[in-house]
Order: sequence, then structure tokens, then C-alpha cells
Amino acid sequence: MKSGRLTLLAVSNSKRSRMLPDTPSIAETGIAGVAVDNWHGLLAPPRLPRKIVARLDAEVTAIVNSKEFAEVVSIQGAEADRLGLAEFATFIRADSARWKQLIDKNKIRGE
Repeated sequence: MKSGRLTLLAVSNSKRSRMLPDTPSIAETGIAGVAVDNWHGLLAPPRLPRKIVARLDAEVTAIVNSKEFAEVVSIQGAEADRLGLAEFATFIRADSARWKQLIDKNKIRGE
């Protein structure tokens, strides 16, 4: 890309990458509904005591907001965006529903 032999048309994320601010997202190119965002999250068993959930949330927030974590994530070409507990739960439900719809529509089955 830096040599000029490769031209980036778009990133697959739902929004522009901070690492490639001049490269549009797929949606910005006019192709709606196509976005593949990678994400990682910490999940716990249902009915985990609220006190433990609150402690885990505080610790994860401190890690994600740390300079060291930002540096590691950046080296890997990723970006750290922390969602709150309710927002993350909503995100997982929506992402799962989106992939389920795609799987069902295309009759994708595991082997």
C-alpha cells in the first residue's frame, strides 16, 4: 500500500479505522448492510453475583483504558472500544441475530 502498488478500496468495519482514516468503510462506498467487525469480550455465567460482575467490570475498564493495553492493541492493528455492560449485551444480541439471519437465509449448516 505504501509503495503505491496496492489501493485500499474500503475497510470491512462498520466505521473507518483510526489506523486508515483516509480509507472509507464499506457502507461509505454505497454498499449498505455489509460490515464485519471483529470483537472480543469477557462473558460470565448467568446469575453471577452482582458484586463480582461489578468488580470484573471495574478491572476490565481499568485495563482497556490503560496506555499499555492501547499500545498492545494498536500493534496488532486493532482498536479498543469499551462498551458498558448493558450496551455490550445489546450488541451481542444484535450481532448474533444478524449472523443467524445470514446463516438461515443462505441455509448454511455445519458439517
